[in-house]
Amino acid sequence: MDNHNQIYFDSTVSAESLDFQPFGAPTSFFVTVTNKSSQHAQFELQLFPEGINEKEAKHLWYIKTPVSSRKMPPGAQVQFKVQIKDNPIPEATTIRFLVKVYSPQLPGFQRHRLRLIILPQLPLALELTPNYYRYLPGQNLKIVLRLSNPFPSAIIVRLRVADFPFDLAEYL
Repeated sequence: MDNHNQIYFDSTVSAESLDFQPFGAPTSFFVTVTNKSSQHAQFELQLFPEGINEKEAKHLWYIKTPVSSRKMPPGAQVQFKVQIKDNPIPEATTIRFLVKVYSPQLPGFQRHRLRLIILPQLPLALELTPNYYRYLPGQNLKIVLRLSNPFPSAIIVRLRVADFPFDLAEYL
């Protein structure tokens, strides 16, 4: 944690290292801020991947709740929940990022360095059983597909069949 000028608040993070599975459930951590000043103050935080400009990072890679705190009296605390929902640098496997905590009413800010470990992507497994079909004219064609979802949350899948004469297909 870096201190600049005199800081009238204290902030802590619940984790220094996080694992993130692309296309899986978001990973989250908490930032707790205590107002140590003698006045009411609002608090905010931002995340920045180290080594690149925030504008170069993938847009909307995290969500924070609340977006900013209400003005809090001296001694009060606010807890921010931060959810990482996307990889800010798609080709990276480990990302160091900064959490900047500040108040519009108070001087200075605090920074916390965290590490985001990007776990390997798990591909969807599509199985066609059997893997070939032989049908005679006039027979109904039924194709059985099995799709395994290795992710911890529900997914939406769209199946597209290429080069198939759909005028032969019967829709239910």
